[in-house]
This record gives sequence, structure tokens and C-alpha cells, in this order.
Amino acid sequence: CVTGGELNLLSRGDGGKGINADRGIRITGGQVTAITMGHAHLASPNALKSGGDIEIAGGCVYTYSRHAQAVKASGEAGVSCAPDHVSLDKRGEWFFSIDYLGKWGL
Repeated sequence: CVTGGELNLLSRGDGGKGINADRGIRITGGQVTAITMGHAHLASPNALKSGGDIEIAGGCVYTYSRHAQAVKASGEAGVSCAPDHVSLDKRGEWFFSIDYLGKWGL
């Protein structure tokens, strides 16, 4: 669970992940930036990958993956975001960002 602060992740290795969780990922505040640059020879280099759901309830999340889906959730709900004050920018499957406008005043 990410609740605040700033987390910057860069993975250059093939199949490398930014954040990888067997169960769920929950982000409630702060800023998370996850970038993967490696190839998908052995595994997909996802920026955020969860064997369960990914819940984003606050903060800012920026992800980029050069050779795979930026965000991948295998749980029943997939990726869920609180409905209020969200600005979503999804360009293809490589870039994904969420900004909570009310929290950060953007």
C-alpha cells in the first residue's frame, strides 16, 4: 500500500517490473512513477503488475512500458479508481496516468 511520499522506479532489465505484487496493489496518496524499458523475452516488463486487483484511491500514478502493457491486473475487479476528481490519460497500452485533481489542485 502506497499512502504518501514519492516513489520513482526504473527497470531496464528484460522482463523487469516497476511494482510487482502476487496479490493486490493499493495506492491512496503520494506520487508513483514506474517505468520499464526492457524487452519481453522471458516475461512482460509491466510497470505495475498485480496477481490481484489494483486500486487507486488517491495521489498521482504515472506508468510507462516500452514493450508491454504499462498496467496489468489479474484480479476480478482489475484496475479500479475512485470516481471523483480523476483525470485519466491512456495512450495505447504503453502509457497510463491518473491525477487526483481535488487532492493536488492540478
